[in-house]
Amino acid sequence: MTNIPTNRIVAFAGPYIAIVSGVIADWLVVHLHVLAIFHTTSTAIASTISQGLVFGLTAVLVWAGHHKWLTGHQLLETAKVTTPPTAVAIAEPAPAETPAQTPTS
Repeated sequence: MTNIPTNRIVAFAGPYIAIVSGVIADWLVVHLHVLAIFHTTSTAIASTISQGLVFGLTAVLVWAGHHKWLTGHQLLETAKVTTPPTAVAIAEPAPAETPAQTPTS
């Protein structure tokens, strides 16, 4: 079995997860009658518009989360590549300074 990086899974499955989350949120709104509280189910067109808004808002928010995660992951990988490895520097002792000699008479 190959080891697939997490960022590739998120990049591939992210849009599909966003769509599925929008469908689930829309289904919950319809079946739990959440929008009836706001009196938006009085006509069929109002119900359709509100369901579309719930679907769109949920899908966009989930997609934005995936996008933000991928952006952060790319910045992390870039930082790993551009940052040179820390080298242990061997400190050489500084040359000893000789005190200034004063002429003795």
